[in-house]
Amino acid sequence: MKYENHRLRNVGVSGYTRNDPVLMRTLLLFTASSFSINLDDLRLINGFGKSFISERESLLIRKRAHQKEQATRAELEDLRSMLESRNAEFRLMELRTEELEAELATARELSEMHEHLKAELEEARKQRDDVELMVTSLKERAEKAERALEEDRARLQEERTALEKSMEQRKEQEVLIPLISEPEMEKKVVVSDNLTSLIDLTSTTALEMTTSDELQQLRAEIAQLNNVNAQ
Repeated sequence: MKYENHRLRNVGVSGYTRNDPVLMRTLLLFTASSFSINLDDLRLINGFGKSFISERESLLIRKRAHQKEQATRAELEDLRSMLESRNAEFRLMELRTEELEAELATARELSEMHEHLKAELEEARKQRDDVELMVTSLKERAEKAERALEEDRARLQEERTALEKSMEQRKEQEVLIPLISEPEMEKKVVVSDNLTSLIDLTSTTALEMTTSDELQQLRAEIAQLNNVNAQ
């Protein structure tokens, strides 16, 4: 402090000015080049050892220093506001980054689920194709069995009609010829053969009925497979 007073004394600063702490701080700030001043202010400060600062000049310098200080404070406030605004923007960016990371994780999970469902869909399509092939095969078997059954029924009906006609003819002959001759015995043998054929036909009918049951079973299996395929 003594050094500063000595330096101010050398540049012609009055005792009133030295006793004013605000003015001294202002002068020190100016001498340290913290604020830009003109040559007149510099001349008033140093005086080149010949002049001194009057009270009016001191007030003027104080006013200018106050204005400079106010401007500096305003700039600092602006910088502080700008800094707070930038910090708020950074916080928003961090929050947005966290949201995007969460959305990205969700998208990855959805992608994995999509791939899993896609694989399940392909497996279901493969099973459906297998079922369709099985249904087609069963339908062909059922149609073939049904055609065979219809043919057997038609043949059985023809043989039954022929047998009935033969029986009617035998009855007519028995009524017309009461005595049985050797040819009649042969006819009886023929009738017996026809009866044997009837028994065979009855067995064939039973077998065809079994085939019909199998056909119904095939139809039931086809209906069940169609239901499974529809699901």
